[in-house]
Amino acid sequence: MGRAAQRIGACVAAAGICVIAACTSPPDTSKPVSVGAGGPSPSVDQAKVLAVFDGFMNTYVAAYDSPDPANAEGKLSAFGGVSGGGVDVGLQSASSGHVAATGKPSWTPPTVSLDLPHGQATATTCFDPATWRTVNARTHRPAKPPASDGDGMPRPSYPGDASGAYVVVTTFYQDGSANWFVFATVAHRSTSC
Repeated sequence: MGRAAQRIGACVAAAGICVIAACTSPPDTSKPVSVGAGGPSPSVDQAKVLAVFDGFMNTYVAAYDSPDPANAEGKLSAFGGVSGGGVDVGLQSASSGHVAATGKPSWTPPTVSLDLPHGQATATTCFDPATWRTVNARTHRPAKPPASDGDGMPRPSYPGDASGAYVVVTTFYQDGSANWFVFATVAHRSTSC
């Protein structure tokens, strides 16, 4: 067999190996996936992130709806670690101002992006606080908590707020046991959706 035939054979073998490797490599989960009605099924890690997101948001809403939000924030540590996913400052501000919330916000199914090599993920959703409003915890009249560093998170509508849904981006980290936790959740109120 001549050198040309050997080179062609080597190229064909290399191409075959590349095809086999492509067919057996794990699926790419780095691209955003929106789940929900008609969307694709999430990967295992995306499903875990979605479960943490849902648990976190529902627990956060329940904490804000309690007469003393700061006392209820401890339940958030199951989803957001020690800092409760960064919403602890806002809940403490609400408590110090004797403010709670009534109603319930809504949000769209999040779009999840994974960065598995770095143990990070993001979930982006459209958050609508239209029926979730702050009130004085004692009188139940509309009230606004004192200004705080926690105002960048999704929150109930304050008296005088413009209405409308906005984008919320939640970041997650993965611990050494492959559990996902909320690192922070940031409201982009100037970005309507």
